Amino acid sequence: MKSLIKRILPKFELYRVYQCELSKSPVSKTQGYQAVRLSADADYSSQAFFKNSANYDKPDSYGFGLLKERELVAIQWYWYGEQSHQLDWWSIPEKAIMSMHIEVTQDCRGRGLGTALKGYALNELSKLGFTNAYSRVWHNNKASISMNRKLGARQVGWLFCIFGRKFHFKSFSAS
Repeated sequence: MKSLIKRILPKFELYRVYQCELSKSPVSKTQGYQAVRLSADADYSSQAFFKNSANYDKPDSYGFGLLKERELVAIQWYWYGEQSHQLDWWSIPEKAIMSMHIEVTQDCRGRGLGTALKGYALNELSKLGFTNAYSRVWHNNKASISMNRKLGARQVGWLFCIFGRKFHFKSFSAS
Protein backbone atom coordinates (compact mmCIF):
# COMPACT_ATOMS: atom_id res chain seq x y z
CA MET A 1 0.00 0.00 0.00
CA LYS A 2 2.78 2.40 0.95
CA SER A 3 4.62 1.83 -2.34
CA LEU A 4 1.39 2.39 -4.29
CA ILE A 5 0.86 5.73 -2.55
CA LYS A 6 4.47 6.72 -3.31
CA ARG A 7 3.95 5.93 -7.01
CA ILE A 8 0.69 7.87 -7.24
CA LEU A 9 1.69 10.97 -5.30
CA PRO A 10 4.33 13.39 -6.58
CA LYS A 11 7.61 13.75 -4.75
CA PHE A 12 7.11 15.82 -1.63
CA GLU A 13 8.90 16.88 1.53
CA LEU A 14 7.26 17.34 4.91
CA TYR A 15 9.26 18.63 7.86
CA ARG A 16 8.54 19.68 11.42
CA VAL A 17 10.32 22.89 12.42
CA TYR A 18 11.61 23.13 15.99
CA GLN A 19 12.89 26.13 17.92
CA CYS A 20 15.14 25.93 20.96
CA GLU A 21 15.66 29.02 23.11
CA LEU A 22 19.35 28.99 23.95
CA SER A 23 18.88 30.80 27.26
CA LYS A 24 17.36 27.49 28.38
CA SER A 25 20.11 25.31 26.92
CA PRO A 26 20.48 21.91 28.55
CA VAL A 27 23.59 20.70 30.26
CA SER A 28 25.47 18.36 27.98
CA LYS A 29 26.63 14.97 29.26
CA THR A 30 29.39 13.62 27.06
CA GLN A 31 30.94 11.24 29.57
CA GLY A 32 33.59 9.10 27.91
CA TYR A 33 33.62 11.32 24.82
CA GLN A 34 35.41 14.57 24.06
CA ALA A 35 33.16 17.29 22.66
CA VAL A 36 34.94 19.62 20.22
CA ARG A 37 34.31 22.46 17.84
CA LEU A 38 35.17 21.28 14.33
CA SER A 39 37.75 22.89 12.11
CA ALA A 40 39.33 21.91 8.82
CA ASP A 41 42.85 22.02 10.29
CA ALA A 42 42.26 19.59 13.19
CA ASP A 43 43.58 16.02 13.44
CA TYR A 44 40.19 14.45 12.66
CA SER A 45 39.64 16.47 9.45
CA SER A 46 41.24 13.66 7.45
CA GLN A 47 38.74 11.09 8.77
CA ALA A 48 36.11 9.90 6.30
CA PHE A 49 33.27 10.75 8.70
CA PHE A 50 34.39 14.42 8.69
CA LYS A 51 35.01 14.49 4.94
CA ASN A 52 31.52 13.09 4.21
CA SER A 53 29.92 16.16 5.82
CA ALA A 54 32.57 18.77 4.98
CA ASN A 55 30.20 20.36 2.43
CA TYR A 56 28.37 21.85 5.45
CA ASP A 57 31.56 23.69 6.46
CA LYS A 58 30.75 27.13 5.04
CA PRO A 59 31.82 30.71 5.91
CA ASP A 60 28.76 31.26 8.16
CA SER A 61 28.80 27.88 9.89
CA TYR A 62 29.81 26.12 13.07
CA GLY A 63 30.54 22.43 13.39
CA PHE A 64 30.72 20.30 16.51
CA GLY A 65 31.78 16.73 17.09
CA LEU A 66 32.22 13.98 19.64
CA LEU A 67 35.50 12.11 19.74
CA LYS A 68 36.10 8.66 21.22
CA GLU A 69 39.84 8.06 21.51
CA ARG A 70 40.59 10.62 18.74
CA GLU A 71 37.98 9.05 16.44
CA LEU A 72 35.07 11.24 15.37
CA VAL A 73 31.83 9.38 16.20
CA ALA A 74 29.22 12.17 15.96
CA ILE A 75 29.05 15.39 13.99
CA GLN A 76 26.71 18.37 13.77
CA TRP A 77 26.68 21.50 11.61
CA TYR A 78 24.86 24.81 12.04
CA TRP A 79 24.44 27.68 9.58
CA TYR A 80 23.68 31.32 10.31
CA GLY A 81 23.70 34.70 8.58
CA GLU A 82 23.82 34.82 4.79
CA GLN A 83 24.39 31.07 4.57
CA SER A 84 21.07 30.33 6.30
CA HIS A 85 19.16 32.98 4.33
CA GLN A 86 20.20 31.43 1.00
CA LEU A 87 18.30 28.23 1.87
CA ASP A 88 14.99 30.02 2.38
CA TRP A 89 13.38 27.11 4.23
CA TRP A 90 12.37 29.02 7.35
CA SER A 91 12.65 32.67 8.24
CA ILE A 92 14.84 33.01 11.30
CA PRO A 93 15.40 36.15 13.38
CA GLU A 94 18.72 37.87 14.05
CA LYS A 95 20.97 36.02 16.48
CA ALA A 96 19.37 32.71 15.46
CA ILE A 97 21.07 29.71 13.87
CA MET A 98 19.87 26.66 11.92
CA SER A 99 20.79 23.05 12.54
CA MET A 100 21.78 21.68 9.15
CA HIS A 101 23.08 18.19 9.73
CA ILE A 102 23.58 15.79 12.61
CA GLU A 103 24.92 12.27 12.29
CA VAL A 104 26.27 9.54 14.55
CA THR A 105 28.38 6.68 13.22
CA GLN A 106 26.43 3.48 12.65
CA ASP A 107 28.16 1.56 15.45
CA CYS A 108 27.50 4.31 18.03
CA ARG A 109 23.79 4.93 17.39
CA GLY A 110 21.19 4.37 20.09
CA ARG A 111 23.42 5.61 22.94
CA GLY A 112 22.14 9.19 23.18
CA LEU A 113 25.24 10.63 21.54
CA GLY A 114 23.28 12.80 19.11
CA THR A 115 21.38 14.34 22.02
CA ALA A 116 24.61 14.83 24.00
CA LEU A 117 26.33 16.45 21.03
CA LYS A 118 23.42 18.73 20.24
CA GLY A 119 23.20 19.75 23.92
CA TYR A 120 26.90 20.62 23.88
CA ALA A 121 26.51 22.55 20.62
CA LEU A 122 23.53 24.53 21.93
CA ASN A 123 25.50 25.55 25.02
CA GLU A 124 28.46 26.65 22.88
CA LEU A 125 26.20 28.56 20.47
CA SER A 126 24.64 30.38 23.42
CA LYS A 127 28.14 31.45 24.54
CA LEU A 128 28.74 32.78 21.01
CA GLY A 129 25.71 35.10 21.34
CA PHE A 130 23.00 33.13 19.51
CA THR A 131 19.57 33.25 21.16
CA ASN A 132 17.64 30.58 19.24
CA ALA A 133 18.42 27.46 17.25
CA TYR A 134 16.04 26.04 14.65
CA SER A 135 15.90 22.47 13.38
CA ARG A 136 14.11 21.03 10.37
CA VAL A 137 13.14 17.40 11.05
CA TRP A 138 11.59 14.92 8.63
CA HIS A 139 7.95 14.56 9.76
CA ASN A 140 8.25 10.99 11.08
CA ASN A 141 11.90 10.82 12.20
CA LYS A 142 11.17 9.63 15.73
CA ALA A 143 14.79 9.81 16.93
CA SER A 144 15.21 13.45 15.85
CA ILE A 145 11.81 14.45 17.17
CA SER A 146 12.63 12.87 20.53
CA MET A 147 16.09 14.48 20.63
CA ASN A 148 14.68 17.95 20.01
CA ARG A 149 12.01 17.52 22.68
CA LYS A 150 14.54 16.23 25.23
CA LEU A 151 16.61 19.35 24.64
CA GLY A 152 13.67 21.67 25.27
CA ALA A 153 12.85 22.54 21.67
CA ARG A 154 9.25 23.14 20.74
CA GLN A 155 7.64 22.64 17.39
CA VAL A 156 6.87 26.03 15.84
CA GLY A 157 5.70 24.96 12.42
CA TRP A 158 5.70 22.74 9.37
CA LEU A 159 7.50 23.03 6.06
CA PHE A 160 5.85 21.33 3.09
CA CYS A 161 7.47 21.21 -0.35
CA ILE A 162 5.75 19.90 -3.47
CA PHE A 163 6.35 20.60 -7.16
CA GLY A 164 9.37 22.69 -6.14
CA ARG A 165 7.26 25.09 -4.09
CA LYS A 166 7.63 25.64 -0.35
CA PHE A 167 4.72 26.18 2.00
CA HIS A 168 5.27 27.28 5.61
CA PHE A 169 2.76 26.66 8.38
CA LYS A 170 3.34 28.12 11.81
CA SER A 171 2.15 26.17 14.84
CA PHE A 172 0.45 27.95 17.68
CA SER A 173 0.33 25.02 20.06
CA ALA A 174 3.00 22.64 21.27
CA SER A 175 3.06 19.16 19.80
